[in-house]
Amino acid sequence: MRSAGLASLLVAVQLAMPSGIAAAAAAAAPAPVTAGAPAASSPAAASTTTSAPSAAAPAPGLQPSAPIAGHADAGRHLYTSLCAYCHRLDDEVSDMGAPGLKGAVHRYGEAWLDRWLADPRGLAGSDAKAKALVAASPYGLVMPKLHAMQDAQNRADVIAFMKALETANGKDDPADQ
Repeated sequence: MRSAGLASLLVAVQLAMPSGIAAAAAAAAPAPVTAGAPAASSPAAASTTTSAPSAAAPAPGLQPSAPIAGHADAGRHLYTSLCAYCHRLDDEVSDMGAPGLKGAVHRYGEAWLDRWLADPRGLAGSDAKAKALVAASPYGLVMPKLHAMQDAQNRADVIAFMKALETANGKDDPADQ
């Protein structure tokens, strides 16, 4: 019995690590939809999937690729594990000075958010929208470059979750729909 408790603790610690978070989110995500594949069979499944465009200029060091299907459920897990410390689900600025996520896809677009999530500091030094976002922060903070956001699937999942926030009809969590 004691070894089962220790094993559970080890799993929890691994999931709390950035690489564990990314692996857990990937494991929780449904298989990506590829070009030419049949559409999702249920309206709920279709509403939780989006493609993060990669046609825009990639962040430095990142290669452009075909759009990746994002999954809002996996994005919600990443939000809870990584983003909730600084960002709110509504459109209000948090106590940390980070912008709320609701409406972010509308304000910035999926391609821009993909670049921002991949390299916030790099984009903040070269992009007018990023500079304005940092200037709007009451503390002038730039989001840190997160290890989990170096994975294109994780970025697509977080963007799918943010997109679901915009269609949540005023609810705080798209899972409540």
